[in-house]
Amino acid sequence: MNCKPSIKTILILGFLSACLIDVVMATGTFYYFAYGSNLLAKRIHIQNPTAVRKGFGYLKDYSLDFFHYAARWRGAPATIVEQEGKKVWGAIWEIDNSNLADLDRQEGVHNSVYKPLTLPVVLPTGDTLDCRVYQLVRNPCCLAPDAVDRPYERQPSKTYMNII
Repeated sequence: MNCKPSIKTILILGFLSACLIDVVMATGTFYYFAYGSNLLAKRIHIQNPTAVRKGFGYLKDYSLDFFHYAARWRGAPATIVEQEGKKVWGAIWEIDNSNLADLDRQEGVHNSVYKPLTLPVVLPTGDTLDCRVYQLVRNPCCLAPDAVDRPYERQPSKTYMNII
């Protein structure tokens, strides 16, 4: 039995792969799940003018937390922490691929502030949509206690809280 693919098979598979890539690239957009400051349309449009809000949804088995004081916000920025049975609600944006590097820059990916993830977001219909999500690189290992007991470096600023 000969398991070697023929040249014809290789060419057909190569052609089909190229077509699939063209279809993916033709859409030219990606979905982004915002749970922090980019919930605010004015904020996301500063560096991502192509962003269009598509709706809302939630991350299953994650909690919202705050960690590591940021001078820019005068408090701790938001992050997501895995926690079974919890949900983080947020906005779903569709953004042109041309703004992907801008979004990464805004989230500090190049400075190792946030890291991008692709996670399923549960829609109101119960369906899921894979979205780009950002999580702090220096993420807390566990959830912060109630807001009253949060240490200083885990407290969001009032400005940040007003945005989200």
